[in-house]
This record gives sequence, structure tokens and C-alpha cells, in this order.
Amino acid sequence: MIAPKPVVGGTGLDLGGQGPHDPGMEVRMSAVEIEVKHLGGRIGALEGKVEGLDARLRGVENKLSEVSGKLDLLVGKIPSWWQPPVTAGGMLALLLAGLAALKYFGLPG
Repeated sequence: MIAPKPVVGGTGLDLGGQGPHDPGMEVRMSAVEIEVKHLGGRIGALEGKVEGLDARLRGVENKLSEVSGKLDLLVGKIPSWWQPPVTAGGMLALLLAGLAALKYFGLPG
């Protein structure tokens, strides 16, 4: 990394030499160009990592949707809270109706 140069007048700029044709400008500009190329390489590396993360997240999303679909099927197979009492009540009603029919027709029961 380039060492920071003294700042003049609170502008944040290294004013270097004097006049419009400062001989130190080439050195400073080449240092800026090197830093920009370095940053460009790092940004390219980050883009590759972000693309890899994006692909992995898509895979996770697909797996989660599969799990969600399977859970929906499983929840659909689990009886609701009211189904067992209604089923037991229905079976009891059928049993009592059968016993009443046996008694009505005089059959042993």
C-alpha cells in the first residue's frame, strides 16, 4: 500500500509541486493507477465469490422448497384434533344402532 503523504490546507489532496506541469504528477498518477488495478482484481475475486454464494443459496432454496412440500404432505396425513373423537363417536353410534336393531327384531344380542 502507498504511504499517505502530508495533506495541505485540509483539502485532502497532496498538492505536491507547483503549477500545471508538476513533474511529480506522473509518479502520483502511476501510483493511483496501480491501486485501481489492484482494487479491480480484488473486485473481480469478490464477484466470483458472490456468484458462488448465489449458486449455493439457490441450491438451499430448492432444498427448502422440497422439504416444505414434504412437510405439507405429512401435515395433510396427520389427523386433525377433531377427527379421532368424531370417528369414535361414529363407531359408538353404529354399535348402538346395531344393538337397537337386534333388540327390535327380537334376535339374541
